[in-house]
Amino acid sequence: MTIAQIREYERQAEVLQNAKIMKHLRELKCVDEMYYVGDIVDLDNDGWVDKERAIEVIKKVCLTA
Repeated sequence: MTIAQIREYERQAEVLQNAKIMKHLRELKCVDEMYYVGDIVDLDNDGWVDKERAIEVIKKVCLTA
C-alpha cells in the first residue's frame, strides 16, 4: 500500500466520522444555537451546551461506544 493510498483512507475515515458527528448533532434539540445533551450526559445539571461542546460530547460518548 502506498502512502497516497493510506492518506486517502485516512481522509475517507475523517469524512465518515464528520458525517456521523453531524447526524448526531442534528438529532439533538437546538434552541438559540444551544444544544441539549442532557439525555446523553449530565455535565452541570443543565444539559444545554454550545455547538463546540456538543461535538466534544458526541465524539466522547457516541463515537467511542
